[in-house]
Amino acid sequence: MQILVIGGMSAGTKAAAKIKRETGGACRVTLIEKGADITAVGCGLPYYIGGVVRDYDSLFINTKDEFERATEVELCCSVEARAVCRAEKYVEVKYLESGETGRISYDKLVIAVGASPKKLPITGADLPGVFTLRTPGDAERIRQRIGQDVKRAVILGGGPVGLELAENLKLQGVRPVIIDSAPQILPGFDPDFAEYVESTLADRGIPCFTGETVEAIEGDGGVEVVRTASRKFKAQMVVSAAGISPNTAFLADSGLNMDANGAIIVDEWMRTNDPDIYAAGDCAVLRNYLTGKPAWEPLGSVAAVTGRACALAVTGQGQPYPGVLGTSLVRTEGINAAKTGLTLTAAQSAGIEAVEATAAMDDKVRFYPDADIFVIRLVADRKTHRLLGLQAAGRGAVDKILDIGVTAISHGATLESMQYMDLGYAPSFSTAVHPLTQAVNVLLNKIQGKLVGVSGSAFLQLPADTLYLDVMKTATLRQFQSMPVKTIHGPLEDVEKDRTIALLCEKGKQGYLAQRRLMDYGYTHTVVLEGGAIFQRIENENKS
Repeated sequence: MQILVIGGMSAGTKAAAKIKRETGGACRVTLIEKGADITAVGCGLPYYIGGVVRDYDSLFINTKDEFERATEVELCCSVEARAVCRAEKYVEVKYLESGETGRISYDKLVIAVGASPKKLPITGADLPGVFTLRTPGDAERIRQRIGQDVKRAVILGGGPVGLELAENLKLQGVRPVIIDSAPQILPGFDPDFAEYVESTLADRGIPCFTGETVEAIEGDGGVEVVRTASRKFKAQMVVSAAGISPNTAFLADSGLNMDANGAIIVDEWMRTNDPDIYAAGDCAVLRNYLTGKPAWEPLGSVAAVTGRACALAVTGQGQPYPGVLGTSLVRTEGINAAKTGLTLTAAQSAGIEAVEATAAMDDKVRFYPDADIFVIRLVADRKTHRLLGLQAAGRGAVDKILDIGVTAISHGATLESMQYMDLGYAPSFSTAVHPLTQAVNVLLNKIQGKLVGVSGSAFLQLPADTLYLDVMKTATLRQFQSMPVKTIHGPLEDVEKDRTIALLCEKGKQGYLAQRRLMDYGYTHTVVLEGGAIFQRIENENKS
């Protein structure tokens, strides 16, 4: 049997190698790749630019010869797929070194051609000093440009790659500015989580300008100014991280089903509408694990996993691929952020009666030298208490919180089943009651009516006669009346029992304790700011 794989990056190499291991001599496995190299570590490119990764060759997992010897897959680089003829089961190709064309037959075909950066549709996009970041060659060109006395750079796009790049440009002494046409950075996160990260970046000297569309890049022989509708930014370099598109133009006449973005639609066995053609990685649109709706998740982790799933499906093994959760993890200047599963809005759009809670707490024991804050938001089904989603942000190891959440969601865990998990503890790693367990308890309290809380701007948009109380141990916010929890030992003087009372503290815990006391004293309309002043960035200012 002849199995042909198109695409030599993560999904394609995983699929080809696994197919060959499973079939041995029974199948001839051929992998064709348009580029001159395979298996580059795309996720490592910002860190090469920043000098964290010093060796250029380390960005490549295998050479052609190493891959062929290790896998016994026939690898053909510099070979471009031009068309797929399903009726006669061959792929029309062009051999880029010679310019000749030919055909490669297949019995089973795996398409793993990945995606490429979108071309900027603006004046000046072709000026020297304008880059995209997708290949090691791109990273090397950016490093060389930095060495030409670059002081300021504009990054187009506030997704994970843009944020990682900003941190690494700063390591090289370049002042980065992030511009994004979307209303927030970090697509897929809740707006207040994105704003929390954005504020941290601003504090660290990396400003983000959202809702700004770049109209032109200007300069005489190179980048000098980036112009939006409302302002101009001086820069000697522009890096576009503003989106990618699947490399599927060659399939336009193939009859394969694709979505509006050009991603190939596959089923749970990674099959297209042609039973002998499969797709995986950045060029395939999958399904969301929780909702079953189409989901395009162009991430290296998803590419590697779906490449393996595709190989097992091709060889008649394995299990159906269950889908993606939209898991995302990013490290940038001064903060890490992570998400998985559904936001409250997404859950409600899927017809789920969902509830969320936000909690801020220590990420490890307070006396430990690098202890800091985790902000965790959980979303659950109000009826079944099944965990549906998680977001986390902080300086510490948010990946640990994320991975526990992914495991819990993937196995259908309820909040009650997570409440007493025997999670690891040592002062240098965590708190005695794990931060995620604390967040679970907060959400259970909210579901059970023991906590009434709101997030974000809703706290400052309560009825006009709301009594706002700062219940921190030490008065911090002059626009609120100070009333530390330890001073509440009975009904409040001259405050009606049905008056709305808004409670604010640093992280949310003192607000919760104050609320429980006030509930005991008969107050029926108390509200706590979830996540506290730290997360919501409430400072000394007027409530307006």
